[in-house]
Amino acid sequence: MYLKIHAPKEYGNNKGSSKNLVEYLEKENAGIDHPSEEEYFFSHDQDRVSHFKVQDVLDHNHKGLKQTDSKFFMLTINPSQEELLHIGNDPAKMKDYTRDIMDQYAKDMNRIVDGKPITGDDLVYFAKLEKNRIYKQDDRTPLKEVYRLDDRGKLNKDFYRNTNEHGTHTYDKTTQHAFKHNNEVRKQINAVKYDPNIPEARQEKRIKALSQQYLRNADGKVILPGNQREGLNTHVHIIVSRKDKSQTVSMSPLANSKGSKNKLNGKEVQIGFNREKFVDKAETIFDKKFSYQRKLENSFQFKHGKIHDAEKYAKAILAQPLDAQGIAKQLVSQAIQNPKTAKLLYAPTTPAQLKSKLQSEAIKAVALAIKANPAGLPFKVFEKTLGAVAKGISRAGGIGM
Repeated sequence: MYLKIHAPKEYGNNKGSSKNLVEYLEKENAGIDHPSEEEYFFSHDQDRVSHFKVQDVLDHNHKGLKQTDSKFFMLTINPSQEELLHIGNDPAKMKDYTRDIMDQYAKDMNRIVDGKPITGDDLVYFAKLEKNRIYKQDDRTPLKEVYRLDDRGKLNKDFYRNTNEHGTHTYDKTTQHAFKHNNEVRKQINAVKYDPNIPEARQEKRIKALSQQYLRNADGKVILPGNQREGLNTHVHIIVSRKDKSQTVSMSPLANSKGSKNKLNGKEVQIGFNREKFVDKAETIFDKKFSYQRKLENSFQFKHGKIHDAEKYAKAILAQPLDAQGIAKQLVSQAIQNPKTAKLLYAPTTPAQLKSKLQSEAIKAVALAIKANPAGLPFKVFEKTLGAVAKGISRAGGIGM
């Protein structure tokens, strides 16, 4: 689950009218003739809201804000392919989940209206569900596989690029490489198409042969900017007003003070917005709501901790069920290679001492199992995790003699 709070520069000016952003989010309705087939905006309590109504409400909900103040913000909810498959790519479930997320958004703002904490019902927001994504000019997404058309017009995997150490064929370049290749193919096709010296029948044959050289995705789409991506791409855009419905409370998801206290009208209030906490909660809401068993490596705690916070990374590892007997088999040969770890160890003379020794070594074995490197973690963090390991091993059934 990738939940993003966009910087205003990503969607234009948010200090004036919402007109440009609202019209941009109407892009998937372009070319649809019948209103019943269009995708409408939805809010916390409405399912079919026109883009005219959305703009009107947002542009009249900023009482007390200065001309230079942000009037609205944009969020996007981007489930993974696996998550979308888990919920059957169901639009109704995505809308219901969006409303749960906005309840959490309001809760994390820690604001009071009429003596009560605000909820999603107090927010002014409109969301739009989209089903497609396109390749963008600056896209640098890694490509794990690409396809070409064969003589019968069917897709075949293009395996000639790389073969890894396991004998598996891969195409591990980015979309930029595919763009470059396909642009060259397109130039050659255009050169043939507009060459008056090539007979029409020969043109058609050569263009067909050149078209087979395009690199395509699994859905058969040529990988070029503006073309659709493959697979399930359902996601939700949310425009949320800075002001609540009463226009007495101002809220920004870009405030960085992460919940510090301040005085407002003589009362102590919590200010700021903890984006990390919000994203983590959104993931938890999905998992509980839809009984989704998330893999450790796909969790926010793991990915964020691995990059930004060594202690959080270690805790994410330790939160997983530990196989005590499996850990025990890897312990001694690994732990003694680290001088700092070795200082934590002692020669066991009783079963209790042996268990204690194994506990102190377990963190390294667990980390190695997921290709982590505890030696690269701060030593104080390593020490802190030993107690948690002991509890983890106890939950897993202990280590017997």
